[in-house]
Amino acid sequence: MPFEDELAWAPDAWDAYRDAPARTHSALEKVLAHIAEHPEDQSVRPRRMYDPPLFVANVPGEGWVVMWCPGAEVPEIHYVGPDPF
Repeated sequence: MPFEDELAWAPDAWDAYRDAPARTHSALEKVLAHIAEHPEDQSVRPRRMYDPPLFVANVPGEGWVVMWCPGAEVPEIHYVGPDPF
């Protein structure tokens, strides 16, 4: 995917992205691409955690989330997987 180089990945998050079920992968790619292209958009910042400081973006219809934060140069992806909340 073209956005993969536009994001910094925690190793576990990268593995979870690569291993996501096929039905989840398409929706997940859309969310990740939007984070890469428009990290300031509120649609990828609907929830915020403060310790650690991360935004939680929902993967529509899948029960998955992406936890991320704005990095110095590119957004940093810290968690990809089922919503733990």
